[in-house]
Amino acid sequence: MTGQQPAPFTAHLDPQHRDRVFRRIVLRTVPFITVVYVIAWMDRVNVGFAKLTMLDDLSWSETVYGATSTSCSSCRAPSRPDCNWGSVTAR
Repeated sequence: MTGQQPAPFTAHLDPQHRDRVFRRIVLRTVPFITVVYVIAWMDRVNVGFAKLTMLDDLSWSETVYGATSTSCSSCRAPSRPDCNWGSVTAR
């Protein structure tokens, strides 16, 4: 062992080529991530609006709605690798 750190995987690329590669990666992934984020946000807002009429339609109290949403979230959370565990209890 010489004690040297291995070279990063981009060490063999010249700086201009490396910048082009990273730019291409960013230009392809950032729009996709943005669209997915907006869809997730719209889903959250939609659930909030649905609650306003759903409680009256199903004759549920706030307690029943809270228990139902908590049990649904706690069952769904382990199946999501991107789950933020702090937001599971905040719902």
